[in-house]
Amino acid sequence: MGEFVKKRSGWNLLAVAGLLSSTIALTSALSVEAASKVTIVSITTTKPDGTYKVGDEIPIIVTFSEPVTTEGWVAILLETGPSDRAARGPKDSRRQTTQTLELFYTVRPGDMSKDLDVYSTDAFLPGDATFTANAEDVDLTLPKPGSSKSLGGSSNLVIDGTDVDEQWSSPMDSVKGLHGIVVNEDLRENASFLDVDNQRFGPYCTSMADASCVGQPVHFRAVLPV
Repeated sequence: MGEFVKKRSGWNLLAVAGLLSSTIALTSALSVEAASKVTIVSITTTKPDGTYKVGDEIPIIVTFSEPVTTEGWVAILLETGPSDRAARGPKDSRRQTTQTLELFYTVRPGDMSKDLDVYSTDAFLPGDATFTANAEDVDLTLPKPGSSKSLGGSSNLVIDGTDVDEQWSSPMDSVKGLHGIVVNEDLRENASFLDVDNQRFGPYCTSMADASCVGQPVHFRAVLPV
């Protein structure tokens, strides 16, 4: 009887050891899964280093650590001097699974940067778009501005939008059409510009006679003094 109790005790110890081993294994597996949450690993561009002027379009490439499933339009706020602009995209907002996302920034009058980079690590603006991978939300924290994986660290794009006069004259001839004015307060966008109406990515025009605007419905943003 005593030997049987010893055997049962041994079995109990083995069972407890097995349970502890399983618990440790489960805890380790959960820790590994938590550590592998999908993140943004780099912000780059396909544009060569150099100086870019008003109207130049710059693609901004977001690379994730693993493929993500996304749907909708997003933006990344860039540090562009007095007015902080946003790179927007993708051009196709339908549901897709991809490891890279391409956004677009077009230089506007007044933009300035000696080395174009994102505004901050939390400058990714998903709006109502979704980003998921492995059945959980993706970490949309951007690489720190100036770091090796950031836009500024991986490239050297100089933005010079200061050589364009922010004034445009209206046509003197009478043309039938729809004209309207909207007055609002915007503390971030503080540069005037002229562009083709209802076009998400420009083009921007230097005057009403610009070939990009002739014969097109145009939108003019005028920044007024207080």
